[in-house]
Amino acid sequence: ERIWEASLIPVLASSGIDYVVVDDYHIKRSDMGAGKEYGYYVTEDGGSSVAIVPISEKLRYMLPFYQVNEVLEYFKNLSSSPGEPFIAMLDDGEKFGVWPGTGKWVYEEKWLENFFSMLSGNRDLIETVFPGEHISGNPPESLIYMPPASYMEMMEWSLPFPVQNEMERGFSLQDQSSPFKKGSLYMTGGYFRNFLVKYYESGMMHKKMYHVEGKLRAAEKNLPGKEYKKALGHLWQAQCNCPYWHGVFGGIYLPHLRDAVYTNLIECEKIINSGLKIKPGCAASFTEKDYNLDGNPEWIFESGELNLYVMPHMGGAAYEIDHLPSSTNLMNHLSRREEMYHKQIRDAASGAHQEEGKVKTIHHIVETKEKGLDRLLIYDDSPRGSFADRLFLRKPSLAELSGDMTGEGKAAGGPCSADPVKRMLSRRFADNNGDPVIDLNKKFSVTGSVITADYSLVRVSPAANGVYFGVEMNFGMLAGRSGERFVSVPEEGLAFSHLDEEAKHDGISGFSVSDPWKKCSLTLEADRKFTLFRYPFYTVSNSESGIEKLYQGTCYIMLFEAEFQRGGVFKVKIINKYEVIK
Repeated sequence: ERIWEASLIPVLASSGIDYVVVDDYHIKRSDMGAGKEYGYYVTEDGGSSVAIVPISEKLRYMLPFYQVNEVLEYFKNLSSSPGEPFIAMLDDGEKFGVWPGTGKWVYEEKWLENFFSMLSGNRDLIETVFPGEHISGNPPESLIYMPPASYMEMMEWSLPFPVQNEMERGFSLQDQSSPFKKGSLYMTGGYFRNFLVKYYESGMMHKKMYHVEGKLRAAEKNLPGKEYKKALGHLWQAQCNCPYWHGVFGGIYLPHLRDAVYTNLIECEKIINSGLKIKPGCAASFTEKDYNLDGNPEWIFESGELNLYVMPHMGGAAYEIDHLPSSTNLMNHLSRREEMYHKQIRDAASGAHQEEGKVKTIHHIVETKEKGLDRLLIYDDSPRGSFADRLFLRKPSLAELSGDMTGEGKAAGGPCSADPVKRMLSRRFADNNGDPVIDLNKKFSVTGSVITADYSLVRVSPAANGVYFGVEMNFGMLAGRSGERFVSVPEEGLAFSHLDEEAKHDGISGFSVSDPWKKCSLTLEADRKFTLFRYPFYTVSNSESGIEKLYQGTCYIMLFEAEFQRGGVFKVKIINKYEVIK
């Protein structure tokens, strides 16, 4: 994505890379000046240097969206500049046929053919060369030092929604002559690494990659060279940038992209485990470490069959459950959050108006693939976890749980006090007035492919009488409705219910979810009867063919009526089993 950081320079230079291409926006930002889009430059870090070729933003927006004669007129104007200006064009290939409307425009209406004919017919004006050819015969414009940057749009996309929205509002108040207009050097947007914070799930994938890389380096001496290289290949495949961010299209919103990252990371872990002779069926190892580098310790349980990552500072919930035999992260889902283009749905902008003779760029196209998307614009106030604990002062309805329920019953996201020796997490629940109601203790254990969570609720107020205790689980399985993925509730004789169905099941002791395509199934059982609420959750995101809903996962809430025994204690054990479907 044409990102730039000075730390890349020694790596590029030592790898024999003579030059790289970046946006002219990077060059202009190096001294907050204009007129920097021609020629090439040199930069250095720690004594290593590399040539920098700026990509023309003007050409990026012109090709292939302007008429060919307009592009020629631009070249003619450019030729009047001093010397022989060198200008570079490098951009996404999908602009030429994949982006909406470009297939017809570029090929059927012969834009590409006409463009090349224009270049061929104006050789006295335009000379086409490779960047290396120009660099080998011409001196650089100057030495420069560029700040961390990507192309202008990505810098905006990396901002949190409220800031991005405020920035856009500010742009709308400025005229085009303002130094603070959109695209101005003074309005630089954010920093591309902040995608790892803007999308919590992106940060978790990124830190998972770090974690697995550390395990691989430590296990290198235990692995045959061939196996080490194979594991390294999986690690590198998981570093593909597409699933870690989102701008206009897809990216992190696409479940299959995230699944590919996790599959490769888990495949890498399996090779590591084979080298360390980790046997199936054993109790999981336990580590307390700041896994995601946010300053708070996490709990990591790792057996030969399962990984369980628990966040004590986020309500003691789990935010990753990996089933190693099927190379699947069962919690591969994305929380619902607001995006800039959501207001266009609310404003009922159903399509993109095209000017005569022009095709719009992706930055100006707004189309929806189906009606009613505005009803799905519900946002989660925190990332979705599993073994997330909820307290209700009354029994909720399925409609309340699947909708935008606020206040009472929200998943407990506050910090827990943690005892890593006992694997015990504790916290106090309060009512809407802040008065304490119950103390909750939760103990995790992992053996083989089984997770056990032992809960103990202690009444600390008469208000606890009549409360309901919920344990929320969120699983993502790529598709909500297919011929393979089902929910089963044996006590009701229900064997094949689709994942995207809303339902309530009273008085049951367990249920299962199966995904034969990924060759994995899971079962949740409790030693007390409970009511199961389940509903799918969707995100609304943009794609090449329009704004669409995407199935991210299904939420399962196991609701128990807290019947306190002598001493004011209520206990329940939940067992979560995982199996391979052959």
